[in-house]
Amino acid sequence: MSDQPSDDAVKRPKPGRYPLYASVAVFLVLVVNIVAGKIAVLNGATETVGLGDVGEFIALFIATVLFIAACLARERQSED
Repeated sequence: MSDQPSDDAVKRPKPGRYPLYASVAVFLVLVVNIVAGKIAVLNGATETVGLGDVGEFIALFIATVLFIAACLARERQSED
């Protein structure tokens, strides 16, 4: 008996793991931006520093695309 695990016993990462992590990271950036803007407005700021309207849209779009890519990768693997 060898101490090395067989190919069947090796735990492989689930497909779509990294797009899912990236999606969560981009979404967290968006949430932090929104919370920081809200705090700035509550403290009386007239101009807020952040992503802006277009930047928020692009961040949300990228997070959505990455999330869908992760879902499709897991779905493709589950069909096999």
